[in-house]
Amino acid sequence: MYPIIGHHIFLFLLGILLFFTVNFIGKYSKGFGYAEIKFDIHSDELVGFNFILRILTPVVFTILVSSVLFYFKWDYLVTNIYLLVAYSFVFRALWNIVHNRTKLINWYVQIGYASIAIAATYLAYKYLILPKTPLFPDLETIANELWIIIFLFLYKIFNEIKFEPRFKKKRVDSYIENRLSVFKNKYENIIDVTIDKELQNFKNKANSYLMDQKNLEDFKFLRHTSLMPFDCIFKFFIKDIIFSIMINEDFNRPFIFRKLEKILCKVSGKRYTQGIMQVSSIIPLSDEESIKLAIHKIFEDAYNCFLEETVYLSESLLVIYIGRNYNPCDDYISSVDDIYNIIKNEKSGELQIFINDHTLIGLDSSFNLE
Repeated sequence: MYPIIGHHIFLFLLGILLFFTVNFIGKYSKGFGYAEIKFDIHSDELVGFNFILRILTPVVFTILVSSVLFYFKWDYLVTNIYLLVAYSFVFRALWNIVHNRTKLINWYVQIGYASIAIAATYLAYKYLILPKTPLFPDLETIANELWIIIFLFLYKIFNEIKFEPRFKKKRVDSYIENRLSVFKNKYENIIDVTIDKELQNFKNKANSYLMDQKNLEDFKFLRHTSLMPFDCIFKFFIKDIIFSIMINEDFNRPFIFRKLEKILCKVSGKRYTQGIMQVSSIIPLSDEESIKLAIHKIFEDAYNCFLEETVYLSESLLVIYIGRNYNPCDDYISSVDDIYNIIKNEKSGELQIFINDHTLIGLDSSFNLE
């Protein structure tokens, strides 16, 4: 019994290795149209290489592993080796569940991939691996290579097939709405309290700075912070930014990983990004503590943006500025911007008009509302 259990553990570990192999190939094969899980609604369109990768990689992987095992005379480990593909898809499902990505996944497609890949690998196991058929054909079977040409032709045709982006958009919207609802129920109170505190500090800092300046026309955007409507409009904007970053961070660092980071920080004393907002710290942080620190940073970055811009401050520019200072990775900024545009309140959109209307602070009416 134990040898059987041990063999299945071995196959499961190979399945995990296959999972990371597929992900690695997909990550560095974007030019071939491999579709990654991301908030971009167009990432499900190309299916050719994505399909081939999911189906053929397990077959090739299993054949190569079997060849190595045969070479070292470990034939007993090849028994039922096709099961590693099933374990790989089980691990992939668990991976997505742990990462809270169930609403992002097209499970019908994944089940289809798994079924075909397992069947194809079983056929390879039965007709190629067990008989120990040579991997390379001899001259007498060279006509079979015509199938390679046919296969490449079919791949080219298949890769032109595109799914409608609305299918991915529906899953993305559902996922984001679900996470937003969860996070509002759990963290909205602490976010509101912290925003009120940081907003007052933000305004006090702006007022103190403006009092020391001679030419106030150079600081049009900071001057808007003293106007009554600013508080309400800006709070909605900041809140939407916070939830956008929170959803993106949770997507990449789910609960289990955050707990592990906190334990590692406590044990090692080294700096880790922690909490649901992934704030860097040398001391353990809870999700709530990371939220407070993140909001403080976001207000600091917003203040600097108000100070630096002198011509036109768009809503998009402010989102990108805050996102880039939070994490300079282009994919990260793009994801935060995508999420923001899905969840943003109507009041957030008013910020751009309000902040660029310089007649409100007694200047001329020549401003751009686009």
